Amino acid sequence: LQPPVPGHARVDMQIAGVGENLLPVVPPPRRLPGRRVILPATFGGSPRDLHQCYLDAMAIVAKFGRLDFFITITANPNWDEVKHNMRAGETAADRPDLVARVFRSKLRVLINDLTVRGVLGKAIAYTHVVEFQKRGLPHAHILVILRECDKPKTPADVDRLASAEVPDKDADPRLYHLVNI
Repeated sequence: LQPPVPGHARVDMQIAGVGENLLPVVPPPRRLPGRRVILPATFGGSPRDLHQCYLDAMAIVAKFGRLDFFITITANPNWDEVKHNMRAGETAADRPDLVARVFRSKLRVLINDLTVRGVLGKAIAYTHVVEFQKRGLPHAHILVILRECDKPKTPADVDRLASAEVPDKDADPRLYHLVNI
């Protein structure tokens, strides 16, 4: 170090004290590898796609009124179409492709029954969403709006469209016991 120049020592001390009042120097942020990509609404399952689906469903309800049916269908790994197409020793968990294909086929038939064939009445609007459960089985939620003259209005209308049975005590005692606890 060089000895201080006479008359400059005070200036050096003042400059040295200035740094204590300044903000610390922040290094520039590290750049992460890759590029940020914002998926468009046309990419199925993206946040923008899901938001668009939500807006579409709300627009349907705003135009056609409250829904009449909320129907859920869940894939069943014991469906004959699944069991008959598996190799020996395979389970449905080994063949998610097969379960998904059979489910999609059955979902198409159900939607056709609800909208084209009108098994519950003439549908004027519907929407559906397919989801996958944690264990991998797909399920779908279907919302159906019927024309005014087909809407269920009385308990008898509801009974005509939906029913439930208590299992036979002799044919399936275990299931009968589970239902009648």
